[in-house]
Amino acid sequence: METGEKLAPIKEDEQRTVMLEHLNKLYNLYGEYKGVRFARKHVGWYLNLEEQRQFRADFNRLETAAQQHSLVECYFDELV
Repeated sequence: METGEKLAPIKEDEQRTVMLEHLNKLYNLYGEYKGVRFARKHVGWYLNLEEQRQFRADFNRLETAAQQHSLVECYFDELV
């Protein structure tokens, strides 16, 4: 921040790994019911571009950790 230099964008495979680890930690910390709900907000921080809007809407309707995990996996599989 001091230099104003912008970092290179994060690679998709690294973003996928970090997101899934983060989601698993939320589920473990809060339990599935609350973890799924907290995950909705956190995923919005990772995927906050306009073209990711539909993904966020779909993700926010999911009710289980397995569904959320699967949708994130599918999302990144489609990017490759």
